[in-house]
Amino acid sequence: MEANENQKRNGRRTGIDAETEKIISMLIAERIACSGREWGKTYPEEERQKTELIERWEALLKEQRPEILRENSSFADSIIAVTRGELEGLYLFGLKDGVRLMRALLRV
Repeated sequence: MEANENQKRNGRRTGIDAETEKIISMLIAERIACSGREWGKTYPEEERQKTELIERWEALLKEQRPEILRENSSFADSIIAVTRGELEGLYLFGLKDGVRLMRALLRV
């Protein structure tokens, strides 16, 4: 999604040009991916369960309703896109909170 579309969708006006917004978005996406990998290492049983659940669902669809397998994939991609936007928002909120806290501590 283009940065300007993202800003419109979220109703944000950051004053940042589209290229900078794109770079920031890519950096955040990378940090979120790193966080996900770290979570998988820290909680291997939960990661295994998640993977197993997805594989069982896909096998069930393939066996019972192979004609909707493509729609299921499209639906999952849509959910992931929405979730990615939510995670980016949380990440930015955390950064802003961290900067605010750091400034407050530096004033003390």
